[in-house]
Amino acid sequence: MIFTLSVIAVVSLGGVLWLFAAQTVKMSRGEVAVSDGSNVHRLIEPLIDYFAFQFVVWCRDNGRKAALLILSLAHEVATLGRKFSGYLEHRFAKLIDLVKGRGIPNNRGAVSFFLREIDEYKKTLSRNQ
Repeated sequence: MIFTLSVIAVVSLGGVLWLFAAQTVKMSRGEVAVSDGSNVHRLIEPLIDYFAFQFVVWCRDNGRKAALLILSLAHEVATLGRKFSGYLEHRFAKLIDLVKGRGIPNNRGAVSFFLREIDEYKKTLSRNQ
């Protein structure tokens, strides 16, 4: 789709530049710069109309498919991003726990981890007194 649009844009730009150059040459020669219905214009106008019509038909036919494809790809990227951010959050939470000295609870559950912290806190209180 992007390639097709790029080709159409380049062709359109080339046509505009060619017409501009032709008008500039006519003006520099002192000729009238008004369109006189020459053979070139009678050849170019139907081609432009035909390609514009084909482009509109193509966009109408494939626009919905392209939009659905883009939306489904965006959904997949968002899902992968959410999974990856959850993975990173879990890894950093373990790292922060290790740095703060809490250690890893070894899959015994949060309650036993909490009770172990309370036990350690009681031991530090009894040492200080």
